[in-house]
Amino acid sequence: MREIKYRGKERITGIWRKSDGPDVSTSEATGEWREGNLEQLWSGDGTLLVARITGNNTCGDAVTAHEVWPETVGQRTGKHDQEGREIWEGDLVEEESLGLCAIEWTEEGGFIAMPVEHPENWVWLGGTICGEPTTDRMRVIGNKWDNAGRLRQGKEAEA
Repeated sequence: MREIKYRGKERITGIWRKSDGPDVSTSEATGEWREGNLEQLWSGDGTLLVARITGNNTCGDAVTAHEVWPETVGQRTGKHDQEGREIWEGDLVEEESLGLCAIEWTEEGGFIAMPVEHPENWVWLGGTICGEPTTDRMRVIGNKWDNAGRLRQGKEAEA
């Protein structure tokens, strides 16, 4: 069984900037990435008020909490790319035959690699392509918050 872990972009040290392109609205958060457990505080009407990433401090005896931008929260997939890096929800990966893909969670209960140019060709992250595990053919190149420009470029190439 995999350990469930989350990450998010820290809100206190970061600045949220929105930039609108001609056909897509993207956002970038600046600040440090934090990993750990996820805490969420919701209002009575279902609005997410606060998201925090918590974990033990470096001594291991106290819990630290970092308020993060809720939009940047993503779960660790439990998979690694061809270079051994962890793959997270929201990551951007290059796949040999699919090109640029965004890692997303589906309502069916799994992570997929969604090609930017041809989303209909998505693949399960635990599946195979040409007999090889999908992640053996992937390389993490960033994420959709720090590298929003890559998503815009991919969508413009599709148009």
